[in-house]
Parts: sequence; structure tokens; C-alpha cells
Amino acid sequence: MKKGIYIPLSCAILTVAALSGCSTTNKIPDATIENAIQDSTNIYSDYGLSIQQFSFDSRNYDKQEKTEAVTVTVNADNADTSYTATYDVLGKLSDKSWRIVSVTQTSEEIKPKNALSYEDVSLLSDNLIKDAQGSARFTEACTMHIQDCTIDSTSLSDTASANLIFSADTQCFSVKREGLAIFNYTLGGWTLSDCQIGDFDIELNESGLSGTWSLTEGKSYTTLTVNHTDGSSAYATYDSYSQSMGYVFFETHVSEVSEFKLNMEDNLYFTYCTDDGMEYQPYFECTDSSGEYRASFTINPENSASDTPTIWAGIGHLTKQ
Repeated sequence: MKKGIYIPLSCAILTVAALSGCSTTNKIPDATIENAIQDSTNIYSDYGLSIQQFSFDSRNYDKQEKTEAVTVTVNADNADTSYTATYDVLGKLSDKSWRIVSVTQTSEEIKPKNALSYEDVSLLSDNLIKDAQGSARFTEACTMHIQDCTIDSTSLSDTASANLIFSADTQCFSVKREGLAIFNYTLGGWTLSDCQIGDFDIELNESGLSGTWSLTEGKSYTTLTVNHTDGSSAYATYDSYSQSMGYVFFETHVSEVSEFKLNMEDNLYFTYCTDDGMEYQPYFECTDSSGEYRASFTINPENSASDTPTIWAGIGHLTKQ
């Protein structure tokens, strides 16, 4: 009869326990890694990011040094943002307890859950309007606003753009500028990274401008009658006459309806300094067929000092009759 080989049960249990102890001891607990990552940065607490998933890209245990090098990808989110980051974590085993030596972030990806909206653009409108107006402040009637906004953005893309039309609207004209705004998404939301602003342009309000504008002071008078507008030109007749002490200082007559063109070169920015700040003040000039100067006028928009626009031509400020 063959004699059997018996291994005492207690020895078998000790052997399995020893093997099991090695397999778990040589691996940093997942909870320890997660806590170490969250302790290494305030991003998760500051922005309410909840960790949804851990993905271990590599785990390397060094028996001689009793260390484990772990590369882990963390997926987290909040109501507005999807956040992904990769970390290199180094731990050291000492007295059967793991101590985290270092946590190094190697990559980061921040994406919005929703595309850029007009509400997002509106929150940054102060900066956009400041770029459109320049550094000067403007009177209330001439303050620009966003008239139109066309957004190019998709969900989960961290960049977006918006084509904008800025406008300052007065009773007689509007000042327009086109702009292209570039936005980047961060953990704090959408931010404005760049804004490219086009040239100034004028759109005339024919109903506000058409009619007779005049001023009479003693024996001096100036009358401008705007017949119609077309693009950036006004078509008008103009008469101005001034005398004092029997002397005629000047006399100008444009008796037929003639074109007064917006002069872009002499009034490039359409701005004029007032007690309240700056205001757009477009300048129009009429020349004959040979290019000789005939007459001109400037539109002064309404402001806090005057609730109606005036026109400067000849001897003073003309008001609409």
C-alpha cells in the first residue's frame, strides 16, 4: 500500500495567505491613489468635480526598492464640464504600509458639456464692447452694443468663435463695426481669448435725417434740406449766408440737390470730445464735378445735454424744423 503525502491544513492556509499577502502588498490600494491625487490639487474641490472613473495605464512594482510607479487616468465631471487628467504616482512600501512619494500630472483635458451660447457671450460683452469702442468712454447715445451674434460652437469642443456686429444707434445714424471673437473653455467657464475688430462704418437713418435743418441769427442764416439718403451719402441743398456791420463774411449756395459724401479720411473714427466723454460725429462733404469743395456739415448726435441731434454747418448748430 502506497503511503499518501499529507500536507497539514494549517500549512496550506499559511502558504495561500502568504501568496495572497504578496499580491496585495505589492499594489498601492486604489483608494490611496485616489486620495493622493485629490490631495495634490484643489481643482476637484474648487470646481465640484466628482471622479467617475480610474483607468490604470501601467503599474510597475520594483521589488528591490519596494516602490510602485503607477500611471492613472482620471475621468471626472460637474454639471457643466467633463474633465480628464493623467497622473504619474509613485508609492513606497514600508512596514507593509504604502506611502505616496509623489503625484505628477502629465496631461489635462477640459471640455464643456454644452456649446457656447449667446448667454455666455453676453457675460463677456463688456470686454467685447470695450474692444469695439476703444479706450475712450462714450456718451450714452453713442455707446455700442452687440446687435447681432452668430456662434460657431459644438458640444465637447473647448474652442468656439462668434461673428459679431456692434452698433451705436442715434436718431440720424448708426455706427457699425464687425468683429470676430475667439473663446476658450476653462474650468471656470468660457473665456475670451481674442477679439478682432473691423473698421467703422456708418448707416444713415433716412427718416431721422431727411427734412430741413436751419438756424437764423440776425441777418445770418444757414439752411440744409436733406432730400434723401443712399448708403453713406446724403442728398441735400445747402444755403448759408452771414453778414455783420454791412460786411458779408461768407455766402454759400448749393441750390440743386447734391451728394454729400461721408468723408472717411478727415473723420476716420467719427469721434468728438464733449463734457460727457466722446461721441460719434460723422462729417459729410460736397464737391462739384471737378472735385472742388462746395459745402459740408457734421451730425452731432443727441446726448445728455441735448435730447435732439443737431447739425453743425456754417454759422452754428442747426436744428430740424
